[in-house]
Amino acid sequence: MEEEKKNKTLTQKIVTGIGIALIVVLVPMLVFNLIIIVKGIGADDPPKLFGTTPLVVLTSSMEDNKNDEWEDLSFPRGCMIFIVDTPFEELKVGDVITYKEGNSLTTHRIVGEGEDSKGKYFLTKGDANNIGDQDAGRPNIYKEDYYGQYKGAHILGFGYFSDFVQKPVGILVVVGVPVIAFIVYDVLTRRKEAKQKQAAAVGQANAKAAEVNAELEAMRKELEALKAKSNDSSSDNSQNNG
Repeated sequence: MEEEKKNKTLTQKIVTGIGIALIVVLVPMLVFNLIIIVKGIGADDPPKLFGTTPLVVLTSSMEDNKNDEWEDLSFPRGCMIFIVDTPFEELKVGDVITYKEGNSLTTHRIVGEGEDSKGKYFLTKGDANNIGDQDAGRPNIYKEDYYGQYKGAHILGFGYFSDFVQKPVGILVVVGVPVIAFIVYDVLTRRKEAKQKQAAAVGQANAKAAEVNAELEAMRKELEALKAKSNDSSSDNSQNNG
């Protein structure tokens, strides 16, 4: 019985630890993504949180960095990167920036700069690309095209997860699965405890019945002894009278 209680306590601790870990990991992620969804409703640009914009990397143009000087700033497809507000005037060659291109955003490295009648501009290139963006026909990057700077902060693989969680099925999975699992575990635990209590009650009832039976048996023997003693006394009196 004591061993069973120890195993039960250990199982409860493990399940509780897993539940806490899921809450610590999944709840902040879910809240983070919900904030992004809410802030992004009706907005033309991605939402910013405290001057930082989370973006999901959809291509591998910055994945294969062959320049050792800039290696620590490259990032693979599928990760989430964080773009910060940096003044356009402070940018220089080698910085990784995000710029608007129609309705989409591109994050590439500055490889050149210049100035014309429209003002200062930058030339960009993906580290894994063979040619620069402007050589491929893209326009120069002016101040009005600039969105923010990438300074190396990213989470590997989180882009896919973030994109998934922002969808209804993703929210259902992230929220629903742990909740359903907890409910199922709680129901099974309660049923097990109910069965154990029922078995304990039956055991107690049986023990009580056995105790009563023992007492009745003792009383029966005591009555038989008294009866036998009474019969002996009656026999002795008959002999004396005779």
